[in-house]
Amino acid sequence: MRPWLSSSARLSVFAATALALAACGGHNGALPSTGSLPQSGSPGLASMAAKAPLATPAPVAPFTEYITPTANSGPNGITAGPDGNVWFTEYNTSIIGRVTPTGVITEYSGMNSMGEPFGIATGADGALWFTESNGSGSCPRSGVGRITTSGVMTEYTAGIDPCSSPWGIAAGPDGNLWIAEHDSQMISKVSTSGSVSNAATLAPDTQPEVMVKGPDGNLWFTEGDGNKIGRITTGGVVTEFSVGITPGAGLFDITVGPDGNLWFTEFNTDTIGRITPLGVVTEFSAGITPGAGPNGIAKGSDGNLYFTEYNTGAIARITTTGAVTEFPVPTTASDANSGPNSNPNLIATGPDGNLWFTEYNDSKIVRAVPTLLGASPAPSPTPSVCAGDGDKDDQKKITDPDAKHGTDKDAKHGTDHNDKCKVEKPKKQKRPKDKD
Repeated sequence: MRPWLSSSARLSVFAATALALAACGGHNGALPSTGSLPQSGSPGLASMAAKAPLATPAPVAPFTEYITPTANSGPNGITAGPDGNVWFTEYNTSIIGRVTPTGVITEYSGMNSMGEPFGIATGADGALWFTESNGSGSCPRSGVGRITTSGVMTEYTAGIDPCSSPWGIAAGPDGNLWIAEHDSQMISKVSTSGSVSNAATLAPDTQPEVMVKGPDGNLWFTEGDGNKIGRITTGGVVTEFSVGITPGAGLFDITVGPDGNLWFTEFNTDTIGRITPLGVVTEFSAGITPGAGPNGIAKGSDGNLYFTEYNTGAIARITTTGAVTEFPVPTTASDANSGPNSNPNLIATGPDGNLWFTEYNDSKIVRAVPTLLGASPAPSPTPSVCAGDGDKDDQKKITDPDAKHGTDKDAKHGTDHNDKCKVEKPKKQKRPKDKD
């Protein structure tokens, strides 16, 4: 999703339009009051609001949309749960949602009203963990939360700067959860008991965003304003890669591909990037509609990758050789926020093997069946931007996690002179006003 973005290189979507869900059946009962909020580190039973799905249109192959019971919920992060369901965050309403493979949505309230949950991931303890980003900017609090598959929610704030605004979260190979603290430029780890400790402090204005466990046993993350891909070991050693990434790309989501590489989205330049575990970057833009705004990305069950196009109301498939095919999401005549205005957000492959993604502006969870999507084009396009050669000039290594960093000249300018790589400057897109 884009609503939390606070820098000039990012997008804000807080011109959200209220959804007229009453016409679709309304609520099946009122959402329970949150009541007393649990203190940091103390368990509290989340108020559970199990609601049958609201009236939805007949399935439009290969897409089926499910409306969240709470209006204007701003669905954001999404992940496969350990219970065979898909779990997601509702950024606008501070709610955690669960959707079954057949589309039954249950919402769990009970977190702090300023929580603004962002990312979500399954921990080694079998619970779902999420970040509370406090993206509104007043920074009274930031934190992480834990919810069991039965709906017991606990929040933790100790050890987290209240203004840090954590975004991405991923389960690490060491049994901890790892979070990207966007506004404080830090990477931290969280034990399954809720203990938070800083693992690395990045350069100012780096803004780490989304994290994923890599195939090499490290954690990988995007840097929105730093315009780099970062790698951190479980011991806190950070390496950053910038060569081959178009300046001002607007890096956001990142995932592990079926080919053993990391794949990421470049929102500003309508590009999908690929980086090997050694740091060699290749970018692909052919076949992506100009102004599409690639946002979320996930590995599909069919051996391809899929990404959302936030600005054009579509998802797209990209093969491991870079061939792109776009698929518009359904448009409902009675719903002004559907189709091109739906803002497809983050995406995941569910336990059922289907794709599931959030629609921020339309307050829907969407299931897409890969086998019902059209065929990919046969030709493999030439990468749009040349890549680094993976040598030492392509990376910047930080051995002291707490140290202030100098400037890597080659990384800053996006050029490795040994690679003789020309980096194209992106065309400027018209973007909504950034949020304060």
